[in-house]
Amino acid sequence: MTLLAARPDPTDYDAPAADRAAAGAALLDHHLPGWADRVARPVQVDSVTDCPVAQVYGSWVGGALRLDHGETVGYGFLSRGFERDREALEAAWAGEITRRGGRILPSPRRGLARLLWWRRVA
Repeated sequence: MTLLAARPDPTDYDAPAADRAAAGAALLDHHLPGWADRVARPVQVDSVTDCPVAQVYGSWVGGALRLDHGETVGYGFLSRGFERDREALEAAWAGEITRRGGRILPSPRRGLARLLWWRRVA
């Protein structure tokens, strides 16, 4: 049995956010061990620059091509479009990253501090 086979069905859009993030993290574990160290900014699942795939691979498109997988919602890379789902998914991703030893830097909300923070982690 492979690691991915032990995870919930990634095409189950109704699975809880934690299960979908766990499936996505397992997929990243399989393709790029140590991926959590590459995530430095808070995860925003509906962003093409701050989602887990974009942060790990440098861009959403580059990551999607390397993963060779078109499924995004079932693997928790994209929310189902509801605010509550997005928030739960982002919290689940933070947990998956932390469990793997990754460290996400807090993001300042505005002004010069945000610009300087962005330059530091980008």
